[in-house]
Amino acid sequence: MSKQGELKKTINLSKGVSLTIGSIIGSGLLALPGIAYVRYGTSSLIAWITTALLVLPFAFIFSDLSAKFPSAGGICEFTRRAFGDMASQIMAFVIAGTWPIGIPILALIGAYYVARVLGIAYHYVPAVALAILVVVSALNLLGGELSGNVQRAVVLATVLLLSMVVLLAVPRTPVVKPNMNPLKVWEAMSLIFWAYLGFENVTFLSEEFRNPRRDVLLSMLFGLACIVFLYVGLSYVVIGLLKKTYLTEVTPVIEVIDKVGGSTAGLVAGIVSVLIVFINLNAWVWGASRSIYSASREGLLPAFLSRLNRYSSPYASIFSLLITWVAVLAVYSTFRLSLAEMFRFANQNFAIMYFASVLAYVKVNGGVQRVFGLTTFAVILAFMFTYGYALAYPVGLAFAATAYWRLVNNRRNR
Repeated sequence: MSKQGELKKTINLSKGVSLTIGSIIGSGLLALPGIAYVRYGTSSLIAWITTALLVLPFAFIFSDLSAKFPSAGGICEFTRRAFGDMASQIMAFVIAGTWPIGIPILALIGAYYVARVLGIAYHYVPAVALAILVVVSALNLLGGELSGNVQRAVVLATVLLLSMVVLLAVPRTPVVKPNMNPLKVWEAMSLIFWAYLGFENVTFLSEEFRNPRRDVLLSMLFGLACIVFLYVGLSYVVIGLLKKTYLTEVTPVIEVIDKVGGSTAGLVAGIVSVLIVFINLNAWVWGASRSIYSASREGLLPAFLSRLNRYSSPYASIFSLLITWVAVLAVYSTFRLSLAEMFRFANQNFAIMYFASVLAYVKVNGGVQRVFGLTTFAVILAFMFTYGYALAYPVGLAFAATAYWRLVNNRRNR
């Protein structure tokens, strides 16, 4: 198929729900209940609930934009329709600069879980993370039909297993009295925001939905309802059952399963860990590769990145991403970077994606929808101030996008 070929429409409602869950669930579920508890105590429980309420409007905003402009470009396409080509160029670079950091974080957290269950030394974690990324990338190279079917089956198994863990653990958990300190809750929310990211990933898949006008919103709402149950339930039992230790911070789900699983705890923990890592990375690699493919197809990134293989999979963008992940994991291993700081750098890029999407929603809609969008915009703006120096990264990407734009246009005008 030529580089201008169309992506196949393989996503129905059930696959859409599984991809939404897979896009959101993952590192947030595996690590953040422990990280948030260790850092912010019982205030984190309130933060999980309030953050869920604050992100709910994004389901409506992203589904509305995806229905109006179904494209693998997702946020880039929304930005272009609302503000023109230059804004889309900047957003393409911000998005492309997010995947090299954000996706290795997911793989590293998953690798810590795999290492914990299999007894692998932690200094091998970056190598395990890379192996996971290679496997998921290979699956994505085989096309959306196979990847989507596998995703749906694995999500169902994961949700059932985790729901059983929560339901078994809650009766054994002492009553938790959350700290209502507004400052601590707000600080916890700026970290927990990461756990609810994923709606934007579904927008990169909208071109592959069979009925985007109906199924994108339903996929997001059903997926979010399931995820909130798991997040709040696991946070509650982590706080009630575990002490603030290193293992609570890096592998809280395993520690909870150890408390309630008896002789089968190790097996259950291993299965849950592998399944969560798989569905999260599969959804994100799918979305990331499509976003880069579309940006290349529109001339916002180098043309070779839009090449498709015989399965209609953007193989050039997948291989290019894999190269960046090798580099980031090498840097992580060499300099022993903090996952919390990597979270911060990825988070602020995602906040900018949401920022641009809400502005686009406000621009293309009127009346009550515009008021709704402006209210949501105020929430994101408040979050932006929590990232501080990390905002230098997207600013640098914006300058790089501007330079690339001028270079390409100068060549075209010669």
